[in-house]
Amino acid sequence: MALRHHKTGEGPKQLEIDEDLPGQGQFYCRPCARHFISKAVYLAHCKSRPHKRRLKDIAQKQYTQAEADLGAGMTREVLPSARELRGQVAAGGETMDTADGA
Repeated sequence: MALRHHKTGEGPKQLEIDEDLPGQGQFYCRPCARHFISKAVYLAHCKSRPHKRRLKDIAQKQYTQAEADLGAGMTREVLPSARELRGQVAAGGETMDTADGA
């Protein structure tokens, strides 16, 4: 959605005028997060290699944090709660003691 004007050939949307930004903030490239001073410079940027490389990077599938954690070997073990453990010890603890003692 943010890259829609790149795929369909539409021009960039009208942005708020901000005097502190280059070109009063009117010429902004979302994929590269850059402001440009004029439309000509913006269009030249859209044809540049770094911009096209950035579009290619964005088009790839993005990893989630869970996938990154698994790739780093950081698994999440699901441990039983303390209440469940106390219930298991109370119910099954006697049978374990009698089995060991016999």
